[in-house]
Amino acid sequence: MLEPLLRKALDDLQAGRYRSGHSHALSALRLAPTQAKPVLELLRLLNFVCEPDAALTLLRDTEIGAWTTTAVLEAAMIASNCGGHVLAERLCANALAQDPESALAHYIDATLSLFAGRTEYARQAIERALARAPAMSQAWWVLSQLGGATSDQIAQLRLLLKSVPRNSSDAIQLSFAAHHLLHEQGDHADAWHALERGCAAKRAQLRYEHAAEIALLERIAAQCAARFCRTNAHAAPRGGPVFIIGMHRSGTTLLEQLLAGHSQIEPLGETYRFAAQLRLAADHHCAGVLDAHIAQHAAQFDFGAIGAGYLAGVLGATQGKAYWTEKLPSNFVALGYIAKALPQAKFLHLVRDPRDLCFSNLRMLFSNVNGYSYEQLQLSEFHRAYRGLMRHWHTVLPGRICDVAYAQLAAEPATTLRRVCMHLGVEFEPSMLTPAASRHSVSSASAAQVRGRIRPSGAQWQYYETQLQPLLQRLAASTIAP
Repeated sequence: MLEPLLRKALDDLQAGRYRSGHSHALSALRLAPTQAKPVLELLRLLNFVCEPDAALTLLRDTEIGAWTTTAVLEAAMIASNCGGHVLAERLCANALAQDPESALAHYIDATLSLFAGRTEYARQAIERALARAPAMSQAWWVLSQLGGATSDQIAQLRLLLKSVPRNSSDAIQLSFAAHHLLHEQGDHADAWHALERGCAAKRAQLRYEHAAEIALLERIAAQCAARFCRTNAHAAPRGGPVFIIGMHRSGTTLLEQLLAGHSQIEPLGETYRFAAQLRLAADHHCAGVLDAHIAQHAAQFDFGAIGAGYLAGVLGATQGKAYWTEKLPSNFVALGYIAKALPQAKFLHLVRDPRDLCFSNLRMLFSNVNGYSYEQLQLSEFHRAYRGLMRHWHTVLPGRICDVAYAQLAAEPATTLRRVCMHLGVEFEPSMLTPAASRHSVSSASAAQVRGRIRPSGAQWQYYETQLQPLLQRLAASTIAP
């Protein structure tokens, strides 16, 4: 019974029958599989259909004693992706006890430690991984996020870059790693060459349609007029979700970590919980928050049901707190849908100097999202479209969005957080000013930057002002203020 259900769920999802695939995955969960193969298959499915709590429950109830090291490590990564960082660390420790020489286990150990803020231990773990697998490109990327590479390691990385195919996955990770480490050393000329190579290699692997992305943002603004977005917000209950939005690299992770210091706020990190409700409503899966198919059918959605489904799904993750944060920056594209489905939702929008913001996007290696971020002109065009959509949201959702300037947050955190708390309707608490004390893991691209003292990021783009002229000129020509 279990295997046919798993097969049916997978077939449905591959054929675009999202609701049916989701339903069959949950039905398979009720059969309580115990063997490694079906458990892992079901974990992958639950992760795909954004059922993190179900996946974590399955993992906690499964005896993994007879699993292979590889299987345990895959389970650990799925647990981390679902927000179960403590469980992921325990699984990784089991894998290391099984096979202390596994480079992959040491790499995952380093990654989880980085998320948890144990940066010195993470550096030691990643060096253990590289000692066992010197060419492991993903380990070099993690090392570059930790910083502090030795001159011998830099020399080793340069040699590795010469030995890998130009547009390979290894070339992508090694190039971005080299950029960050060479930038840290002050070798900006070679750092730029490494970044150029990495961006070109990444773009060669992506299937990205820039014109369609810009058109989608414009279509959403046209669809979500004031009448569409109108809700009974005045009758909304106290508490609820706080969506932290903006472009990636705008400071959303820092703000969430500061808010996590509040006794009434639980941070959920970057989740697709709301996007999953849109997918169920549309009976359609997409890679990001939403796509043209979802936007096309949104007028027919039952947004009350979408909101109720979201709230029911998130209940177990909020730890009984009155407020919780959803820090997926790209939720900004769905603001009208979120506001309509969740009248109690509040929005915090991070605003950052366009030059700092765009260059930070250009030099960050994302997974398979943000295809615009690897080419200067497309990056500037996306930034313009994003700012235009945010102006639209302010117009149709007056009073529901609080803009938070990243520079002000870094320079005057207490003053800024008091204003944020006023928007949320909670009292300011001094414990919010110490992100290093947070017990919460950070699995975003900013994991290494948000621990310790709050400090401005600095205008890193200035080291590459000549090379960045296409981007800078387009930003300067924009009629939308930063």
